[in-house]
Amino acid sequence: MPARRLFVGLLALLALAARSDADPTAGRDAALLEAAAPLVEGDPGAAAERLRRFRDAHTGTPEAREAWILEARAWAVAGRPGDALEAAIAFVRAHPHDAWAGRARHLAAEAYEALGRAGEATPLLAVMAEATTSPQALDAFARKLLEEGRRDIEGVDATDDLGRTIRAKDLPRAASALERALALAADDGLRREALAWRVRGAEEQGDHPAVIAAATRLLDLDKASALALAARGRARLATQDTAGARADLLLALPLVAAGEDAEAHRRVVEALAAERFLAAGRGDEAALEEATDRLRALIAARPAVAPEARLFLAGALHGIGRMEEAAAEHRAFVDRFPNHADVPRAREMAIDELAAAGRHEDALRDIERFLTAHPDDPRWTTLRDRRPQLGWQLATSRLAEGQRDAAIQAWRDFLQQWPTDNRAPDALLAIAAVQVEDDNVEAALTTWREVMGRYGKTSQAPIAALRRADALEGAGRLDEAIEAYEQIAKTWPHAGEAGEAARRLQRLRAPELRIGQPQVGTVGQAPEIEVVTRNIEALDVRVHALDLEAWFREKGTILGVESLALEIVKPDVTATWKTASYAPFRRFEAKQSVPVTQAGAYVVVAGDTQLTATSLVLVSDVECVVKKGERGSLLVWVFERGSEQPVAGARVLVNDAKGVRELGATGADGVWEGRADGAAKQVFVSAGERGVASTELADAAWSSEGLSTKAYLHTDRPVYRPGDEVSWRAVFLQVRDGQLTLPGVTKGLIEVLDARNNVLTRDEIVSSASGTFDGTFGLDALASIGTWTLRLTVPRQGTWTGTFEVEAYRKPELLIDIAPTQPTYATGDTVEATVNVTYTFGAPAADVAVTWEAFRQPRAFDMPDPDDVSWYLGADTSERARSSTRGLSRIARGEGKTDEAGRLAISVTTAESDPDAEILVRAVIEDVTGRFVMDEGRVPVTRLDHMALVRPGLKLVRPKQTLRVEVRTVDAGLAPVARSGELILLRVVSDVTRLAGEATRRESSWPVATGADGRAELSVSLPAPGRWRLRYEGRDGRGRLVVHETDVEARGDEEEESRDARLLVSRVLFREGDTAEVLLRSPVRASQALLTLEAGTVLEHRFVAVEGPSTVLKVPLRAAHAPNVVVAIAIPGPDRLLEAKVELVVVRQMDVRVEAVGEARPGEPLDIAIRTTDAQGRPVAAEVGLSVVDEAIFGIAPDSTASIARTFLDRRRAHTVVTSTSLGTAFHGSTREANRDLLDQQSALDGGAHVEVQHALRLAR
Repeated sequence: MPARRLFVGLLALLALAARSDADPTAGRDAALLEAAAPLVEGDPGAAAERLRRFRDAHTGTPEAREAWILEARAWAVAGRPGDALEAAIAFVRAHPHDAWAGRARHLAAEAYEALGRAGEATPLLAVMAEATTSPQALDAFARKLLEEGRRDIEGVDATDDLGRTIRAKDLPRAASALERALALAADDGLRREALAWRVRGAEEQGDHPAVIAAATRLLDLDKASALALAARGRARLATQDTAGARADLLLALPLVAAGEDAEAHRRVVEALAAERFLAAGRGDEAALEEATDRLRALIAARPAVAPEARLFLAGALHGIGRMEEAAAEHRAFVDRFPNHADVPRAREMAIDELAAAGRHEDALRDIERFLTAHPDDPRWTTLRDRRPQLGWQLATSRLAEGQRDAAIQAWRDFLQQWPTDNRAPDALLAIAAVQVEDDNVEAALTTWREVMGRYGKTSQAPIAALRRADALEGAGRLDEAIEAYEQIAKTWPHAGEAGEAARRLQRLRAPELRIGQPQVGTVGQAPEIEVVTRNIEALDVRVHALDLEAWFREKGTILGVESLALEIVKPDVTATWKTASYAPFRRFEAKQSVPVTQAGAYVVVAGDTQLTATSLVLVSDVECVVKKGERGSLLVWVFERGSEQPVAGARVLVNDAKGVRELGATGADGVWEGRADGAAKQVFVSAGERGVASTELADAAWSSEGLSTKAYLHTDRPVYRPGDEVSWRAVFLQVRDGQLTLPGVTKGLIEVLDARNNVLTRDEIVSSASGTFDGTFGLDALASIGTWTLRLTVPRQGTWTGTFEVEAYRKPELLIDIAPTQPTYATGDTVEATVNVTYTFGAPAADVAVTWEAFRQPRAFDMPDPDDVSWYLGADTSERARSSTRGLSRIARGEGKTDEAGRLAISVTTAESDPDAEILVRAVIEDVTGRFVMDEGRVPVTRLDHMALVRPGLKLVRPKQTLRVEVRTVDAGLAPVARSGELILLRVVSDVTRLAGEATRRESSWPVATGADGRAELSVSLPAPGRWRLRYEGRDGRGRLVVHETDVEARGDEEEESRDARLLVSRVLFREGDTAEVLLRSPVRASQALLTLEAGTVLEHRFVAVEGPSTVLKVPLRAAHAPNVVVAIAIPGPDRLLEAKVELVVVRQMDVRVEAVGEARPGEPLDIAIRTTDAQGRPVAAEVGLSVVDEAIFGIAPDSTASIARTFLDRRRAHTVVTSTSLGTAFHGSTREANRDLLDQQSALDGGAHVEVQHALRLAR
């Protein structure tokens, strides 16, 4: 019976293939259906007769053979097995190898059984089994399925809903048929044909993974299959595997170039060009040149596909933003193929590209050509209506290019051609704006009038009128301006500009008064005050001296004096300020001298009968800079303005949560350091006759970063058995002022929690002077299995935990290790590794069965950033990244046994077209204890045999300044390698037509050859200001291009003048004991500048002289600066404080080396040597802990002990220092209406009877 079921199943498969062989368009099909109709209607006898007549009438056709089978079936259904047997046997004799022969034999066998002659059916069944299970039969079935799949891919003629003839395709059904064919086919030629159609179908369906899979299978059978290489290359390109795509397409190119299929050649070249265009879009000019060269060569070699190739080239250039070049290609297409159906679309694309490239005049001309050449094209109306937009863009682009007269002319042309366009009045407004910028106000006034007259009913008319009135006001023609403002309100009363005009009229007619001191005055000179007036002929000025320290002690600030009403208070000094060349409505700005010269603070009150303005005026030669850090730490630097000389003995007052209080006085260097309350708001310094200074304090910067107090717990091994003794140790470090410090002897509490979280022990413990705790405890013989926890609590500091495992295990007797033969491999190489198996006592383990697997994990191998310090500062994620299984796919597996040396060699083949990846080899053995022991090794496999890094000494230099450039070359494992290439200097220029917005121009180059250490140094200079790109280009062993580039800026002195200071370093990573060289670039010079090293507070400070635009500062780095420190500079400028800062990372790690002295047998003592050195390699005393662990334990549980350095240095030290200064202090007065009651009271008093108050306003209301 099993054989019979197989036989019937394969017959069904054959019937399916035979039925699919029918031609649905043949005229005989309808006649066959008509002849067989009685069979469906329940009259099988009539059907048999009609089918016999049909096959006699159509002898030799596929339909006749099908009718013959249906006839035999009809006789069987009619209960006439003898006739059924006769028909079936006759068919087999006539067509023994036909696809229907199996069905005929099956019907004959059924007829024999129905006639009671089952024995005669046996030979038929044997023939059928042979016919359906032999390789030849399976290949025949596969061929039928292949033909079915081919037809579904090519399609058959059909009619759609609109009556049009189409090719009907069924790609999913084709895929199913071809996969079944591949499952059956034994012949390699048949399999190649089926895979070729599978590739075609999957590519047409857009199923890129299926294309890659089918093409790879086809290449296993035929490594020179151009179809497979080309299709896989295109699919890889679509899935963004550009490197793999390029490798496949380069292999396919010579194959299709040598063939006759121009279309296949075109598709490969276009795919290769597409990959290069992607690189060109990122600024790779060489890639662009390669892509265009390939396409132009194709156009020349294959005229049949030249139109499509040229359109592809134009479209690709468009896609990467090379609009001008794309337009040239589209225009060339039109010229070369004027009768091509795509000419109108190419013209339209050229117009778009010309417009995008700013060539609006050419775009307009091309529109006119289009309108003439294609009057019936559906794009005609759209392009005709687009002309005004291009005309407008032409004018705006001319203006952007600085061609102001050309822009005006373009707008005039716009008005002439499209006077009714909605933008016509805007064109006039734009013309007027240009005229104003060119100081041609009269022309602008005329243009605005043109808008008001020609387009008076548009919304732009009141805009033009308001701008005209504003220009008249700005020109001082105030009477005309008032008239113009009044006209706006009358002519366009409902426009928003009418309200603005009314407000401006009110402003012009009302009095205006403002006073203020723009900068602190110098002792011995009358300070100047800025005065702004309108409609005021003269000001009465009263000056009142103010004890500013008393005011600060009372108010906590130096502000607020402007609110005092001093009209009847006797002034210390009076004066009258008259407005020179007074005229009504005109606004006057003037500087007036206040008649005082001594150091101090003064309240100046100026006004007339309508307005009164009050401002504080300060005369002082003293300035201060204040740095505020965590917990209220302050550094106050007091110095003389202009000379930067320190002011010693200056008293320092602060306003904090405790009120206003005096903190102390500055030392000989002008600095006071100490602490205020953390909420300090303002500092006031007084230097006696030299003056005072004050500054508000910003809150110290808040940061989520920062080191924290922590404890590090670990046990001597990761896993224990019940009954074992556990040894543990903890290191506790405390953070003070942002610095990790030894806490001294500290009390703590240690708790042991079992796997069920029950607290088993709780003990009070005391640390060593270095903050280390340690202890031991025994596990009960019935200890619970699972994860146990150690919990350490330090009162008022925190709680920390560590874990270990408890398992019932037998220690393994075998150890396994995988060692790759080379540290790195190139794609296409065979990766080799050795599995080493040893007994735990060191002897090799022979004849051990090893099972191994190899996996590929895609990975981008990039040159590490030299300034990346994540290995030192930050949470340890490297192991988590290495254990990630993302993208892991198995590529090989095998089994074997170790030789006498305990070794097994394994190898894994790779393809040259493979992407960069890491090959993971994992090997497993079974220990005699029944436990599986595993190890794995990783090795990079890359296309390029090395990487490069270009590292300039500075990122900002002066033109022609010598710049040191380091070039480094390493392999994928970051080991240095010696290589040669060239360093290219490229000038970077803006290019809005490019997708990247920039272009490069080669200036010069130098040969580069790195040594065995993978390093080379060059000295270069940048010839002119601007942005420059340093690009290394080399070739690997296969001739592939290796590139790395970085940008540098060159800036001249004149460009620095308006900029702030900068601190620049060639590297950010240093070791304790190093001296960092920091380059200071400053636009000002100063005899004294404050250099500070900062973190949460100012760690140290010193003064440096800034004698030129460039100063090299040498900064020794000490333990207090680890793990990171900010170097900051504060340079007093003429009117502001220039600041710059740069962060340095300072490595302060102890290197601990453990070495066994000699060897020992079990039970013998073994000497262990421990050596501790600092970051400079110098010996250092340290408290250390030592654990001695049987290596076999790690076969039970891996060593999961965290890195002690990463535990404590899991983040950077926070920089929270903020800087405030009195430099640039200015006072802005306040203005109010004059107090008429006080003025009336004053006028009623006699001259000697004025109300007097204390001279210094000590009452300070």
